Amino acid sequence: MLIAVGLGALEITMDRGEREDWFQSPFIWVTAIVAAAGLLTFVIWELSDREPLLDLTLFKNRNFAAATFIIMIVGVILFGTTQFMPQLLQQVLGYTATSAGLAMTAGGAVTLLAMPVAGALSNRVPARYLLGFALVVEAFALWNLTRLNTQMSFADAAIARMWQALGIPFMFVPLTTIAYVGLPRSASSQASALLNVGRNIGGSIGISAVQSFLATRQQFYQARYTETLNPLNPAYSSGIDHITHALVGRGHSQLQAGHTAVGLVYQALLKQASMLAFIDCFWVLMVFVAVITPRFSLS
Repeated sequence: MLIAVGLGALEITMDRGEREDWFQSPFIWVTAIVAAAGLLTFVIWELSDREPLLDLTLFKNRNFAAATFIIMIVGVILFGTTQFMPQLLQQVLGYTATSAGLAMTAGGAVTLLAMPVAGALSNRVPARYLLGFALVVEAFALWNLTRLNTQMSFADAAIARMWQALGIPFMFVPLTTIAYVGLPRSASSQASALLNVGRNIGGSIGISAVQSFLATRQQFYQARYTETLNPLNPAYSSGIDHITHALVGRGHSQLQAGHTAVGLVYQALLKQASMLAFIDCFWVLMVFVAVITPRFSLS
């Protein structure tokens, strides 16, 4: 009951935090306190129980503790970007859910093909080298995403996702191998459960963090752009006049064409502001991956 309440409240906090303006909301305060109290009580209960539901003493094993921590970080990166790409394609580029899903499919195919390669190499190459390779690929993939723009094609989106997916097997295969080193065979199911929990918590944190950052950067760029959208800006006035004349030539009245022109310019503003916000998120994630790569690949 404690773990259900604690993790459930944590998921609600992470999922609703950005929409509720985080701790400006009494609801988020309640769910966060419930999550903290539930999980803390659960840990105390399990450590003092002779037959615990989950054997938390497994974290005394250095390999398992490190692997769980890394998997949480991987969850931050992978879940954050996996949820991000369809959102970018649908919100900014106007893709349907089906089209966005098809663009992501290429990544799944790459992961499927790379999985047996990662499994074979895990028996011949030290795990830290495979993990380092995977993190380098992820850093490159995120850098590649920063080069996208509102004119990108379906192929651009699919290839960007393929680069992201390439590193996934080379992360999880060595991490799984490392996690079970030194653990008794009887603890395998317990270790698997804890690894999955760690990955899911990391994913929740990643999704919440990038969504909050995305919303902040969208507001920033929108505010900066709207500062220049006024009649005193010659480029703005010229653009509005050009669109208005084009609409009048298509049969719109002068008044209707003027209102429509302003609306079209504002829609373009929102599209560009959103794209820049997504790019900022990709930059932050790329720097994060680049910083942790030496730590995990050389230790």
